[in-house]
Amino acid sequence: MGTFDDVNAISKIAVNTHLAGAAGTVAAAVVTRLLGGKTDIVMMLNGALAGLVAITAEPLTPSPVLAIVIGAIGSLIMYFGTKFLESKKIDDVVGAIPVHMFAGIFGTLVVPLSNSGTKFGLSDRCNCSMCISSYFVHHFQSFKTNNWS
Repeated sequence: MGTFDDVNAISKIAVNTHLAGAAGTVAAAVVTRLLGGKTDIVMMLNGALAGLVAITAEPLTPSPVLAIVIGAIGSLIMYFGTKFLESKKIDDVVGAIPVHMFAGIFGTLVVPLSNSGTKFGLSDRCNCSMCISSYFVHHFQSFKTNNWS
């Protein structure tokens, strides 16, 4: 197991990971019920996966409440990403693109907001708004690279 700090970190990672997955399930159930008129079990399962994928980029540093928020937002991104792909007539039978790519990009982008030890990938001299906008432009490029090229 290692040191006490290692054991403590493992337990916090386990709690945050489970909370994010559960929040993804609940968020998907709520959004499918509100927008679709019925609870969609497949969307709930994909919501759980999207919550897990979103928190996996950094499960140690967020608080449990923030882990719930990250999981729920990852699930919402998966839901609307699925609807977007369906509207573009892109066939993704099991929902792997919205779950893994869309929620994964979100999880990666949210790491600097929950971990004070990371930065937005730029030097210490930039002001906050410039760093954040440059960070999102850089990661938008990674989204375009992942996109069906």
